[in-house]
Amino acid sequence: MTSGQLTLNQDGIVRNGLTLQIGDLRANDAITVTGPFTWTGGTLGGPGRVVVEGNLDLNGESHLLEGAMLVNRGAATWRAGNLYLSDGAIFENAAGATLEVSANANLWHYYNIGATPRLRNLGMLTKTAASRLEVLVPFENGGAVSVAAGELLLDTALIHTGAMTVENGATLRFQNNATGVIAADSVVTGGGTVIVNNYNAGGRLLAFAGRYDLTGATQMLNGTAIVSPTASFSTGSLWLNSGRLEAHTAITVTDVMTWTSATLAGPGSTYVAQRVVRGL
Repeated sequence: MTSGQLTLNQDGIVRNGLTLQIGDLRANDAITVTGPFTWTGGTLGGPGRVVVEGNLDLNGESHLLEGAMLVNRGAATWRAGNLYLSDGAIFENAAGATLEVSANANLWHYYNIGATPRLRNLGMLTKTAASRLEVLVPFENGGAVSVAAGELLLDTALIHTGAMTVENGATLRFQNNATGVIAADSVVTGGGTVIVNNYNAGGRLLAFAGRYDLTGATQMLNGTAIVSPTASFSTGSLWLNSGRLEAHTAITVTDVMTWTSATLAGPGSTYVAQRVVRGL
């Protein structure tokens, strides 16, 4: 589809593949794409849903998901272009599906139009390449997330009940509006860097309630993070620069803790294997 508007009012199956370059494709019911779906631009509108069972390729400059639900059930690659969501749209990576993101891109609520959209991962989401993916819509992760390279920045409400791995040299950043719970049955592991740099205003905080087992670096730059009684929390190095880290269970630092000006609160204990450095 290279121009104009096409509205599908009933269920449909696209068997040979679908390409959306420019224009407006709307699904009022359900569309199933059994072949490849290449999306390089234009608008995919609802209120129906589009289920991609073949390969999904996001490329080009920008994409607007307007009130529709886009479900990836195959192998998806996001190579370029921002993804804008509006009017309660949902982008779902289904259980058993894979989504590989190499793009330097944003995923955000398009001018705050309509109901709050969401990103939902139930499959395997992998951040690759030396780029940054910024997620600015609520993120529900019940699957697996691997930050293999570059940076995954979460500036949003988070519900994490699955697994997150941050590989050596990669970064997971909780930024500005990051808030929510890393649930009791979830895990965060790896040898990379995790940064907390959220706002204190409006009661925003992150609660770590599951298994946090990082051999890399944890940096507390701003905001509030709570280590819940149900958590197990271990990190290679810990930098307390600003904000508040509140431990309700033991925190273990297997290397060096650098303490600049942040607040470290109890009632939990902090065990440092090497040394504590008072920063300037």
